[in-house]
Amino acid sequence: TESKLVRSILASHGFHEVHPNSNDFNLMWTGSHLKPFSLRCMHEFQKINHFPRSYELTRKDRLYKNIQRMQQSKGVKNFDFIPASFILPSEYQEFCTAFLRDKGPWIVKPIASSRGRGIYLVNHPQQVPVDENILVSRYIHNPLTIDGFKFDIRIYVAVTCYDPLLIYLYEEGLTRFATVKYEKSNRTLKNQMMHLTNYSVNKKSSDYVRCDDPDVEDYGNKWTMSAMLRYLKQEGLD
Repeated sequence: TESKLVRSILASHGFHEVHPNSNDFNLMWTGSHLKPFSLRCMHEFQKINHFPRSYELTRKDRLYKNIQRMQQSKGVKNFDFIPASFILPSEYQEFCTAFLRDKGPWIVKPIASSRGRGIYLVNHPQQVPVDENILVSRYIHNPLTIDGFKFDIRIYVAVTCYDPLLIYLYEEGLTRFATVKYEKSNRTLKNQMMHLTNYSVNKKSSDYVRCDDPDVEDYGNKWTMSAMLRYLKQEGLD
């Protein structure tokens, strides 16, 4: 994997890179998951940047199934922060049944993609492919907006151990904005820059506003999380 920043940080701390096939290493930084055989061959002092089966959290289909298990185990009221979703094609009929009860827009996402790739909105099951592995979720049609724009929040965590669970949470986060004001209308369903907040999508917009001043936290299409929370507090929102 490219990882220029990681390479630079490790080099500044005295590490040097070895051949990818070498077994003489302290840290392996990879963009993919190692096979179980490779993991079993690692020594105790060797570290890797992926926990085994971490895709149970990072893949959309696996994450949803695991949340469902927690709903069954701990109660839906404790895990009610995710909209109704269906994994297709296996749950296509269940999706159609749910659509008959709630015909509002639904959002389609590939199960293992990123940066907004392959995401789109639909308002009928016939618009959903039945030969692709996708996650279809009820679209939240009344989102919280700032100045009329949808936004999302990114927080940064480092999980260093699962047993016992040890998580480091960075004190600051990132708020990302869409570049087109939100409208609740079927006519705008195809407007990705209205409905998606991904930087990779919105940076292509002529309306994208970049802020190059590191001291300004609440200008342009990226704010700090702190600036967003201050804004919401000023608006009387907790």
